[in-house]
Amino acid sequence: MNRIFAITAASERVRTGGDGRGEITFTVTNSSARPLRGQLRVRPIGSTREEWLNIAGETERAFSPNATQQVVVKVATPPGAPAGKYQFRIDAISVINPDDDFTEGPTIDLEVKATEAPKKAFPWWIVAAAAGAVILIVTLIWWLWPNGGPKVVFEDNFDEGPKGAWSQQKIEMTPNGKTKFLGQFWTDAVQMKLNDLPSHKNVTVNFDLYVINSWQGLDPKDACGPDEWGLLQGELNPSSLELGKRASPPINVLISSALIFTTFSNRDLYRQNYACGNVEYVSSTCYFGDEKATFGAAAVSSLGYSTSPTLPTNDSIYKIKLSFAHDKSDLILTFFGNLKENVVTNRNATNESWGLDNVRIEVQ
Repeated sequence: MNRIFAITAASERVRTGGDGRGEITFTVTNSSARPLRGQLRVRPIGSTREEWLNIAGETERAFSPNATQQVVVKVATPPGAPAGKYQFRIDAISVINPDDDFTEGPTIDLEVKATEAPKKAFPWWIVAAAAGAVILIVTLIWWLWPNGGPKVVFEDNFDEGPKGAWSQQKIEMTPNGKTKFLGQFWTDAVQMKLNDLPSHKNVTVNFDLYVINSWQGLDPKDACGPDEWGLLQGELNPSSLELGKRASPPINVLISSALIFTTFSNRDLYRQNYACGNVEYVSSTCYFGDEKATFGAAAVSSLGYSTSPTLPTNDSIYKIKLSFAHDKSDLILTFFGNLKENVVTNRNATNESWGLDNVRIEVQ
């Protein structure tokens, strides 16, 4: 276990009031020198009931290097809850490496005061039934109306193999044995097709991009670059780009229609265009930059690849989320790589490759 988070509490105990409520503040610090996404979880101990405890705000948060955040745990015991002393703690867990990178917080004593159980009163079930009917109607309107909240229409983490929406059905287990993903691919186009989408005006795409082995970014000086990657709405037109070849004269056609078109680098000697840092959404303003290798990666050298032992970085993970206007019932997305290599025997996924994981599509 790597204690990459430090957790302290404002007090060793918390007491509930006459209404059965109380709260306590924790301080959670990213003790590492790299940005992390942490999952915060309340752990009831002994006879403490999990439903009494709740973290205020987001339970998954972004932590900058050596940054500190305040976490408030609210306590709410129901009327009639047994008075006494209980215990709980909070844990901070790395989203990228939950099995190894986590920290258990200090144990907090919870003192619960006795409260009276509610007395039987007027049978309000009639009012509740009417209110439930209203809520049901409102929920249906919200669910079906195009301007309602986001609705997840597709998810795939590839643990049980790729779903039928994918044009490529190749999956692989990472060398560290912790996750399966769609890949590996070299200079390939992978399509995802969805049909019969509910009425909507926008699409949001979430996914993890695995950049594996010797990507050389935007530097073409030794004819092994640039190593490009992109995402298109629609099918990839072969005339727009000669995949795998160094010269691509009509590349402006592809750039103008791509949702993402950029370069990545795993080698310190080569820079990359991808310049989206710790942001919630990527946009066209941040994948035409000029940044050092692995800039914006959520994790580096965490998947276990070691094809090139001389390289300090053999894999990097980018968490990408983007939204775009779309109102059709069908959706086609094409993920593609356009990797360059001057050595013929290295023109394959063994030398450099990419893959996808944790894909989620929402409409709204």
